[in-house]
Amino acid sequence: MKLIIRLMIFTALCFVVACDTTIEPIAESDPVYSMSGPLDLQRSPNYIRVHNVNSLLNPETTRELDVQMVFTNLTTMESELLRDSVVVFDNLYTHNFKIEKPIEFNTRYRIDIEDDRGFRDSLISVTTKESQISVSPDSVECGERFYVELTNIDLDAGERLDAEVAVQVNNNWIWTPRSDFYEYNSSENLLVVGWSPNSISQLLWPPPTPGIQCRDFSAQKVRFRFTHIGYVEGADHSQHESDDFSISSVQQRNVLSRYSKEAEIIIDDEDFDQ
Repeated sequence: MKLIIRLMIFTALCFVVACDTTIEPIAESDPVYSMSGPLDLQRSPNYIRVHNVNSLLNPETTRELDVQMVFTNLTTMESELLRDSVVVFDNLYTHNFKIEKPIEFNTRYRIDIEDDRGFRDSLISVTTKESQISVSPDSVECGERFYVELTNIDLDAGERLDAEVAVQVNNNWIWTPRSDFYEYNSSENLLVVGWSPNSISQLLWPPPTPGIQCRDFSAQKVRFRFTHIGYVEGADHSQHESDDFSISSVQQRNVLSRYSKEAEIIIDDEDFDQ
């Protein structure tokens, strides 16, 4: 009898275990939003593009984005609730949050995002100081080097400066980011770059490419331009390698400030008279 009772209890336990097939659901992970700029110091308004990277890229999933964004100047503590300016591109809805106020030099801006589920995230974008540019000399011969001096360049903090020069050949301006001379003084935040018209030719048409001589340039001048780019506090500076500020990628928080300037150097050489 005891054996029968034990068998009945064992059978009942097996039945309970077999029937208890409850599986704890896997909680959904919090959404992660990519944010990309730029914050252009030379124009207003500016836009920050936002995308939920957990959503598929199709018209249905990109149509709605229930988030609020606040843009705060941490110097004045003035805040601006940003408006979503939706733009349809390739049947996808892109969400571009509009910043009405001009972006200022040498300022920290905090960007706060919150969605309807209570998820919050923020970043701080730091704008650069305005660089002063000087060129010496402003008129050179083909073999003579000129120097461009740029102030307020804090590369150690995470800023970046992209500089390039161009000469005109067959009425087309051809640019190169490579330099003949490069020197950075971190204690003075001073960057000096240099070229000669001949060295630009060698950078653009290195051997064994048939070289284009200085006298073959279509214009008797060299163009110089640079873009000074800020940084995000705590971000990996290697993110700066991407020049396309408008593309959002997974977990991208690439809201960087920037501004640009240009200069011209005259080529004063007898070669052009031959």
